[in-house]
Amino acid sequence: MKFFKWIKRESLRILPIYLFFLASFSLINMTQSLMLKSEGIPPYSFLSIVIAAGVVAKVLLLLDHLPFINAFSQKPLIWTILWQSSLYGIGSLLIRFILRVTPFIIKHRSLELGFKNFLQVVDLTTFLGIQLWYILLFFTFVSTRELILTIGTKRVLKVFLGIKTAD
Repeated sequence: MKFFKWIKRESLRILPIYLFFLASFSLINMTQSLMLKSEGIPPYSFLSIVIAAGVVAKVLLLLDHLPFINAFSQKPLIWTILWQSSLYGIGSLLIRFILRVTPFIIKHRSLELGFKNFLQVVDLTTFLGIQLWYILLFFTFVSTRELILTIGTKRVLKVFLGIKTAD
């Protein structure tokens, strides 16, 4: 019985985060496919987006337990929001870069040739433009989450949705 309660609690904890990233990654993928169509780079499949949203949701929940994530907990909320958004933005940039450059490295069987070919094929302004989406995504996520943690779920439900919950 404890196991099922734990599964329910964890599912309810991860579900909003998962849905947020699923919707966001889908929008980013559409934008990316429109921007990168001329470069011959295919968009990610929906299954890839579903998996990525689940992985990101779980990783963010795990990162919450690291001490440096809340390094600015004694400062005004904006410090925490900017700090965490920056960390997540840098992490997503590194992961996106690795995911995009790896096929070139495999194709050329050389780190140097793969990287050079990547730079020739991929327009870095487009790549960085997509990264701006991710930065906005993480800023929105962290801002919302920190606001909910600060003022409480019940208050947020009441203020945003008019839902009154039992105290």
